[in-house]
Amino acid sequence: MDNAESPDTPPVQPSGPASGPPRAPAPEPAVNRAALEELAADLGMDTMLAAVRQLEHDVGAFLSRLSSSQDAGDRAGVQKAAHGLKGLFEQFGVPALAEVAVSLASHRAAGTPETSREVQHLLNAAPAAIAGVLAYTQALVPGAQPPACPSGGEQ
Repeated sequence: MDNAESPDTPPVQPSGPASGPPRAPAPEPAVNRAALEELAADLGMDTMLAAVRQLEHDVGAFLSRLSSSQDAGDRAGVQKAAHGLKGLFEQFGVPALAEVAVSLASHRAAGTPETSREVQHLLNAAPAAIAGVLAYTQALVPGAQPPACPSGGEQ
């Protein structure tokens, strides 16, 4: 069953000490399982498993570049990393994070409060999204293990 809630909606912040218990963590981004099934059918399962492992590596490299570019105030670096993430998230069925990446790529400056929130959202949500893609892909072929993540190939 797909998670219909949008992970892009920020949770309500408590207004004071009497606000109650701490809020639960944001739900993991929904993975479009139909998109993954279609991609697996197009690629074949062996190639799909290898592609998901490469996805894990590539998203990590783009997130690293995104973070360092944001810290340096490098707008072009933020935009390039966000554009790369957008493509990966679209291809592997994580539309909510693709939308955040599209928004981030369109900003005219790095280091603003809005870009900082979006960068942080991607840094926090991407690992769970990739884990969801990997888990669902492995569930398509029980017992299948993706090949090891290739080394090198820094973005």
